[in-house]
Amino acid sequence: MKHLLLRCAHCQKLYTYCTYGNGPKYGTDEGCSRTYCAECQKAIDAALDAIPVKYRPVQVEIHDDSVLAELDRIKKKFSGLDDGMFPQAMQMVCDEYSNIDKFTFDGSVYYVKYNDKSPDDRHLFVEMEYDVLNEKVTDRYWNAESMEETYRKMRAMNSGFVDAEKVKPINLSEPNPELFYCSF
Repeated sequence: MKHLLLRCAHCQKLYTYCTYGNGPKYGTDEGCSRTYCAECQKAIDAALDAIPVKYRPVQVEIHDDSVLAELDRIKKKFSGLDDGMFPQAMQMVCDEYSNIDKFTFDGSVYYVKYNDKSPDDRHLFVEMEYDVLNEKVTDRYWNAESMEETYRKMRAMNSGFVDAEKVKPINLSEPNPELFYCSF
């Protein structure tokens, strides 16, 4: 737990910010952030609560073989960086597909989704702008946070890593009261 003495970006008041949470329990003011003291952060939150969210990103399936070819190139470029010693962390997500490859390409975020049983049946999705007030997808792609090409491998949590039907129960030995101790 770290306590940081910070100056508010708006009113310039010195305040204490705790990295593990804020409020009397942590010896700080409730509601402060790394940028604003509690008073200013609460005013910002109240002002923004009065403005409804107008747009959000949604994934829309598209069919574009040229984009798919570019994403294959990016995946190949990043796959060569894994030397086996420090494999790229896999992110777990909830999705109907067992495998999801997430890409940033040409300023947009793309997903290539497929299942273990049919890896060649790939589906291409892109993040598009969804108009919350009118409840419809617009014709604009959602801007990625960066123009840099990225790749991340994701796996659906509900798909599991093994086929549960193929796992056979085994008999385990009785519990052993001896404890293993190792000191380095």
